Amino acid sequence: MRKQSKRDAVVHSRYDFLSLIRTLELPIGMKPFTLYDALATPMYDTLDSTPNNSQPYDAAAPNIDLTTKNPNTAANRAAVRGYDLLHTDRVPQRVLDRQLWRAVKGPLAKPPAPGPNAAGPNARDPDG
Repeated sequence: MRKQSKRDAVVHSRYDFLSLIRTLELPIGMKPFTLYDALATPMYDTLDSTPNNSQPYDAAAPNIDLTTKNPNTAANRAAVRGYDLLHTDRVPQRVLDRQLWRAVKGPLAKPPAPGPNAAGPNARDPDG
């Protein structure tokens, strides 16, 4: 059955990247890659089985320079001190999540609890 995104829906379910992967696997009958995506929560709340959104998609033109780099400030240096930034996926996910949350919500904002598929405790994240 073909599904489409719900129009004007506000979904409060907590999803993560593995939820997206699982949602993409299901309609094509693909077996999960790993136990992690097999156990992930599919994003059923975001989809509708009745066609009710036939309006054309109107994309907004990007207005952000994607080549801009973070300034070399004391705060930025402190945020990455001790982490391996020269290799892929060496910074714990909870640390990155916290940094992104605080970049958007403010430096003292407390991020929400990890999503449903968060893996293990994070020893390097004392305040997350």
